[in-house]
Amino acid sequence: MKGLILSGGSGTRMRPLTHSVAKQLLPIANVPILHRAIQQMFDTGIQDIAIIVGSTSEQVKFSVGDGSRFGVNVTYLVQDQPLGLAHCVNIAREFLSEDDFVMFLGDNMFEDGLREIVNQFRANKINLNSAAQVAVKQVPNPSSFGVAVVDSELQLISVEEKPTAPKSDLALVGTYCFTAKIHNAIAAINPSPRGEFEITDAIQQLLQDELHVGVSAVTGWWFDTGTPASFLECNAKVLETRVSRSNNFSVDVSIIDPCSIDSSAKLSNCTIGPYVSIGANVSVIGSTISNSVLLDQSFVSGLGAITNSIVGKRSSIKLVAHTISQVILGDDCDVDIGSE
Repeated sequence: MKGLILSGGSGTRMRPLTHSVAKQLLPIANVPILHRAIQQMFDTGIQDIAIIVGSTSEQVKFSVGDGSRFGVNVTYLVQDQPLGLAHCVNIAREFLSEDDFVMFLGDNMFEDGLREIVNQFRANKINLNSAAQVAVKQVPNPSSFGVAVVDSELQLISVEEKPTAPKSDLALVGTYCFTAKIHNAIAAINPSPRGEFEITDAIQQLLQDELHVGVSAVTGWWFDTGTPASFLECNAKVLETRVSRSNNFSVDVSIIDPCSIDSSAKLSNCTIGPYVSIGANVSVIGSTISNSVLLDQSFVSGLGAITNSIVGKRSSIKLVAHTISQVILGDDCDVDIGSE
């Protein structure tokens, strides 16, 4: 079985951060999201992975390399235009050959990883001759996603991409398992009204060809980390189970767990936490930080507070008796609040 991770896209919802970094390389609890996706594939036994890249391809290649440090072999494939998830499968056709594969959206995060979904696919392929397996979860806003309709035995009845009148509240959540039968299904579909080759249309084609598609209900948390709010919420959830920080801080530093603090961080006369990730060579002096992410080499000083915010690499914030909230600061920025 092979893996296909999608790591293209411009990440417009995470700007200004994504003006200078791929959204899949933004860190959750100080580990890039894409690295977590690769690890989850490795945990299922997958060792051959193709990563679909776009305009940030060089960043992704530099960060991931050949995959050997993750125990996998990585092949890079370029998607020049955002023509849909099914188009990504077409790009990977030679790599995938006739093998089964898992397709995973590189900016998604699952509490329980991919192992259960992959195991269910393997069982359904043997017992029900399944052509595919999709993962679904109940959401309050299904019209923002591909929507699945299933029967009482968790077999897929229909799928539809971002319908205005959803037939259920079950969203497709960025993980798909396919046999090679998906390639003929993709060849039979046309571009959608938005000009993309939709994977939902290809899955619907499998159903029209009377092939079985299984459904995995995701019970743990799941996040599409493509917005600042969901990114910070995901960071908090991961921190609840994976606290990582040095204890070598002076007595004037108060740490309220859960936090992830790189050992190279320089903290003085400050309060950090809860739900804070601090990257490499970050400095915080005299400030209070909560529910926020400070990326590598950022600097915060002054008797103020930051909450619900993301501070880009090498950016500086000076606070004088001010609290800032819900601020997304890109890389290499300088902000001075409250100084005369």
